Amino acid sequence: MEEGRNFSDAELRHALLRHMDGTLEVKPALTEELVRRGCLTGPPSLPRVTASGRAFLGMDAPLDDDIKAVVLASQQLRHVIPVGVERNTSDGGRTVVTSVEVWSHEVIVQWTEICTAQPLAGDSSDRFESVSLTDDVGTPYARVGGGGGGSRYTQQMHVRFVGTPPDTASALFLMLSRSDGQDGSFRIALP
Repeated sequence: MEEGRNFSDAELRHALLRHMDGTLEVKPALTEELVRRGCLTGPPSLPRVTASGRAFLGMDAPLDDDIKAVVLASQQLRHVIPVGVERNTSDGGRTVVTSVEVWSHEVIVQWTEICTAQPLAGDSSDRFESVSLTDDVGTPYARVGGGGGGSRYTQQMHVRFVGTPPDTASALFLMLSRSDGQDGSFRIALP
């Protein structure tokens, strides 16, 4: 049997879900096969699931019992951290980081943009050139999504990062780089 070429679809789907989770070990041969099939891309230390990988998972198809078990076991809420830290912005408004959800596989950061000088126009995500997350022990985090909405003067936003802080981490550091050149750095203490 040629290693990596004769895995069942179920084995490959399990491995792909584990890569999406970011916390479970995956056999290198499974990872290599997923890369070969175009389901994963990026560095081996932090591979990302591609559109082909999502299609292979059949995100709209019913999940079999084994995949359901992996999903349910791997996605556990560890902490919800109320933050309530704000920074003034150059346009007279404020950025308020409201909370952080720490899951077993990802971190979700939520904040509110309040504008008092001029109404917020267009998509709220256009206000930020980059949003990044680090912690005090160097854990890699990769932004994988987010969104937001609101009114012309107030918008609530969230962003998701694959990765989760280890027990040895004591703080997260969020950097919001705005398109107007103003950056905001937030320190978030971990429980």
